[in-house]
Amino acid sequence: MKLPYATELFPGREAVEICHQLRRESRSTYTPVILGPPSILERTLQDFTYRPTSVRIILEQAEDIDVHTFFGERWAAKKAYLNDGDVGWGNKRPPHVQRLRTHFDFLKQDFYGQVVICKVPTPRCWEVPAYFKADDCNDSPPAEVHTAIHKYWYDLYEAEIISFSGWWQMEFTVGNPPCDEASAMELAKQYYGYCPDSVLQGSMTLEALARSLIKSDVWFFWWD
Repeated sequence: MKLPYATELFPGREAVEICHQLRRESRSTYTPVILGPPSILERTLQDFTYRPTSVRIILEQAEDIDVHTFFGERWAAKKAYLNDGDVGWGNKRPPHVQRLRTHFDFLKQDFYGQVVICKVPTPRCWEVPAYFKADDCNDSPPAEVHTAIHKYWYDLYEAEIISFSGWWQMEFTVGNPPCDEASAMELAKQYYGYCPDSVLQGSMTLEALARSLIKSDVWFFWWD
């Protein structure tokens, strides 16, 4: 299997800075995205190319998505899985650490020797899920919903996808994160609706997630 977009190998230790550099240089042509080490590329391709729908159709479908309706429906469906009372600022659990992971081997506690960076042929970073045709898997929404939400968060928070791997991980760098408790909690509810595992297998409470989002320039999502 071969990804239909240009790719290059770079040292894992340098991947994030290289991605930022490529992003600055390619604003009008493509979006650089870290896909992880070559060893998982086949799995990445299987996940990303499962859906037969064309990129154009996915982008058209994304324009019809009301993200507020999506967030509201997901919150109504998923809030029961949270710990009782976990919708405020009461338990003072330490913030969950937000950090980039796709270029780093946590089992070995070292950077991967090499990772793949893909040059996705759109300057609009929020369209990356459509170009990978990422289908719904492990409670992840379909590609058109990813695309609509990424556009909404880009406009509001300057959130730009920086990695997207076959482990069903997505990572963002954020230029305008929430700076106060109220806006962070509102984002945390959206974040949880979009990716329930961010709490259920991550921060463990919505409050801890919200605290981690205040002034954070990194977001991490994982569907398992």
